Amino acid sequence: MKNPQGAAVEAAVVRGAGWTIAAGISARILGLAVSVATTHFVDPQAVGEVGAAAVMVLLANQLSSLGVGPYVLSRTNVRYARDFAAHVFHVGTGIVALGIVTASAGPLTNLCHAPHAASFVAAMAAVVMIDRIGYVPERVVLKHLRFRVVALARAAGEVTNSVVTFALALMGYGGWSIIGGNVVRSVTRVGLFLWAVDKRAWLTSRRPSFNELREIVRFGVPAWLGSVSEFAATRTDNLAMSYLYGPRVMAEYQVAYNLADVPADQIGEQVAEALLPSFARMSLDERKRALVASAGLLSFVVFPMAIGLGAVAPTLIHVVLRPAWFSVAPMLTVLCVLSIMRPLTWQLNSYFYANQRPRIATTCSVVKVTVLMLLMLTAGRRGVMWACLSVGTGYVAALTIGYYSVWRDDGISPVSILRRTGAALAACIPMVIAVVGARHVAAGAGLRAGGILAWEIGTGIIGFGFGARMFARSLLDELVNAIRATLGEPGKLS
Repeated sequence: MKNPQGAAVEAAVVRGAGWTIAAGISARILGLAVSVATTHFVDPQAVGEVGAAAVMVLLANQLSSLGVGPYVLSRTNVRYARDFAAHVFHVGTGIVALGIVTASAGPLTNLCHAPHAASFVAAMAAVVMIDRIGYVPERVVLKHLRFRVVALARAAGEVTNSVVTFALALMGYGGWSIIGGNVVRSVTRVGLFLWAVDKRAWLTSRRPSFNELREIVRFGVPAWLGSVSEFAATRTDNLAMSYLYGPRVMAEYQVAYNLADVPADQIGEQVAEALLPSFARMSLDERKRALVASAGLLSFVVFPMAIGLGAVAPTLIHVVLRPAWFSVAPMLTVLCVLSIMRPLTWQLNSYFYANQRPRIATTCSVVKVTVLMLLMLTAGRRGVMWACLSVGTGYVAALTIGYYSVWRDDGISPVSILRRTGAALAACIPMVIAVVGARHVAAGAGLRAGGILAWEIGTGIIGFGFGARMFARSLLDELVNAIRATLGEPGKLS
């Protein structure tokens, strides 16, 4: 029987995920619209150079994080002074790491065959340093399940980023328009998190003790290895693409990946981030049930968005991008189909961290990036599509190891999870058939690209509705109940 505390936590995570998803998608739609519009004013070469600089700086950021985020989120009962110690540690290591990458900008960008990217490295380092100042305060707010505050702060940052980036692009600032938008986004987000966190209980005037720092490192290093590997799996592929095919192709790949990543990033990651502090407040039995249940709901929401986006990709790209970017379409189709794996790996990581087993999450992430990069630098040389296919293979390998671990250590049968995710996948089959059929019908009717896209989306929605009722009726009912819980009164946590 479920205890009242567990029920309240589960209700809180449903509402929290609802808030973060709703705000995130709203901001993401605006961001994507502005990003697409910006491609009409910024050359792909400049976009690729800024992207290469960003990956290098963000890699230095990840290498110096040492698992501070999972440490703060998973310690629901520690004193605030430990959170402040984590903040001081995180900012200090960031200053060192970002200083090193800025000083080494020239050799690093030459190595990736993008020498002009060096001029953007210092500016990106400043942006990331601002983000580090607000990183632990954001986790403190999340730890207390204040999801609405987090959602609104993130959305405000994305909106300001979109407005400033587009305005600067219109004024002809090229790649610097992307830098300017990121600066304003970071300042907005960090300012809101610093305002929202309880400063009287959190900020202290004393220096962190050696024992506090040792505890952070002891827990954080395994989590850090996992986060670095996770980052490498999602960002260093850009550098590999630049190394293999140059910054222009990397820019096209980056646009395709960012579009494909919308369902995973704006739904899967938001749910996973809400799950970690919520899992930490549950009993082990409740976590097991929540892992299986959330896998099904997550798949039912993410799969149709990801697969549907891949299905309409050929038409979508011809509608929203100019001809110089049309080669994005086949990349988007491949990456959308493969991106369905990402949310499930994030969900597993949240479960492992809540159970104080960060080493398992780290193992999965290391395997993922190893398989991905090996295939990308070998099979990826055969062509861009082979490089895109390499991305999903790494996620499949990580997910396989994760499910084996929960079966071996916790007795959770992978079949119980695959049965639910398989139902969500089966529901997408009629959708894909409907989209492809609609495209062939529209091609003979002489419709313009915009009309064809609307026709494909409409028939795809109908196709998924049919598939959901045929193959995933129980998941559909659960989703409706979850939405009702989101709109209900907040559960009271003791």
